[in-house]
Amino acid sequence: MNCWFLIINFFNVFVIIHCQTWAGKYRWASSCNQTACCCGSGTLNITQISSTVLGVITGANSLCPVPVIYENLVNISGYTIYQQQSFGTVIWTLSSDSQSLTLTIPSFPSACNDGAIKNSAESFTHWFKFMLILATGSLWIKVMHF
Repeated sequence: MNCWFLIINFFNVFVIIHCQTWAGKYRWASSCNQTACCCGSGTLNITQISSTVLGVITGANSLCPVPVIYENLVNISGYTIYQQQSFGTVIWTLSSDSQSLTLTIPSFPSACNDGAIKNSAESFTHWFKFMLILATGSLWIKVMHF
């Protein structure tokens, strides 16, 4: 019985790691200097368009050339994205728990870097799925034991 418990727990951890995803609604951490840099504002929405393309929509502050930023991030293959722009490279990094991301621009002052936190509703969904899998696995063990 202990062996089954370990296998099911291993499976649960695997599912959580495998479910790491960029998609979701984020709120900006507002660490970007709004008076000196073009910064995101409002909500950051990321949609998984395909396995290698993300769609990004966010508001922008008054120092940006447009009030809303629409971007497609292409050739996505992991949890760090290097987006080439005319002003330099923007590095997007997703946390291992998919709950936050950071944006850095090495050619700009660090005051222009920012981050975003995934809305708590998204976080709740992942925990609910985890608990559902754990409960199903536990029930399966009990059924197999009898």
